[in-house]
Amino acid sequence: NILYNQSDVVLTTNEEAAKNIALYPNPASDYILVRGIRVDARFDIIDIIGRIVKSGILSNTKRIDVKNLATGSYNINFLINNKTQNFKFIKR
Repeated sequence: NILYNQSDVVLTTNEEAAKNIALYPNPASDYILVRGIRVDARFDIIDIIGRIVKSGILSNTKRIDVKNLATGSYNINFLINNKTQNFKFIKR
């Protein structure tokens, strides 16, 4: 096993970019707002079973409608510069 101290870990550019991305409100009822991602980023929302339940391209409002999703935990993947950024949110 390899153990790392926090000081041993170097963030890549992709990880540093992820620190500036925020989804709110979380938990969400009707929509989530996205901060820190450019407008034309593609996204997929994935349920706990691994099914893609919603896909799209982030619009100018940076608002994603989630009101038709069932209550539960979801992952949302954003494709940014040919790399995937993964985040979690809860739909209530």
